[in-house]
Amino acid sequence: FPYCNDRSTGASMRPARRRSIRVLFVGSMMPKRQLVIAALNKTRGSRVILLTSRRKVNSSVLQLMKDAEFTLCPEGDTPESERIYHSLEHGSIPLVAASFQPPAMANWSEFSARISFDVDTACVKARCAGRVRSACFDRPLSECVGPLRLPSATSQLRLERGVRAHAGDLRC
Repeated sequence: FPYCNDRSTGASMRPARRRSIRVLFVGSMMPKRQLVIAALNKTRGSRVILLTSRRKVNSSVLQLMKDAEFTLCPEGDTPESERIYHSLEHGSIPLVAASFQPPAMANWSEFSARISFDVDTACVKARCAGRVRSACFDRPLSECVGPLRLPSATSQLRLERGVRAHAGDLRC
């Protein structure tokens, strides 16, 4: 895996239980992430930890993934990020970008889901283009999106079982 190193992490996953954070994002704000972060901010039970630099995340921040049902893994400089593997290691279901091409060694639909939310594209275009003033133009970009669409409770249970079954396979 591109984000692995030689350290051994040991079993850090908690058994299935109620987690206090519905969706967690740990990372930096980038232009590509504006809409997905806006959708996350509208999602009940979400938590955002914005990093000010591209430094490695410390272990205390990673421990939050143990309390997150889902970890948001949006596209950044690349569609893949070590955040995906950290979330699996800590028992959180990764929500991955549509452009993420997972390694072929497992069926990723068993333990991950694609990021999904509603977008008013006319509002985004008017807001971002800045050409013509419209009803949307004066509104913040966050008003152009709805909350994240998360898997159903039944799908979430299936994904949680998949995370528990495959986390060891994907551990560095």
